[in-house]
Amino acid sequence: MKKSRFALDFCVIILLLGSGVIQAQDSPGSPQRPSRNEFKARYDRVMELFQQKKFDEAATAFQTLLESDRENQLAGNCQFWIGECRYGQRRYEAAIAAFEKVFAYPNSFKIDAAQYKIALCFLQMKRYPEARDEFSRLISAYPSSEFVARARTQLDQIP
Repeated sequence: MKKSRFALDFCVIILLLGSGVIQAQDSPGSPQRPSRNEFKARYDRVMELFQQKKFDEAATAFQTLLESDRENQLAGNCQFWIGECRYGQRRYEAAIAAFEKVFAYPNSFKIDAAQYKIALCFLQMKRYPEARDEFSRLISAYPSSEFVARARTQLDQIP
């Protein structure tokens, strides 16, 4: 299993290198941060992978992009979309772990969305007490969020 996973990861990296989504560093000891425009262009290419439902490739590419510049204003978004990749694969525990990491980026535009998705993950797993707690946390922590109305609707529908 480990060898096949390594082979899959290796193939995904080669594919991403070939498509220009990720780029090899000139020297492994001194990676360069991409410019803001380059980061955004790479982010947009990775979003295309996500929209094509190529979730493994997109998650790997988002992780690579995130590691290239954790301080970029889109770094939190990269982390969020890793969670969305796992959610799209119905790997809800992995999605929760990824969404929780979004909170490490306090300036992220996706913090409230990550909170909402954590609640949805618990709901999908039929872990209703945790789902209730997470929806309630969204409502109290982010009262002006666009997700509050949806969270209230979900809370009303939880068995």
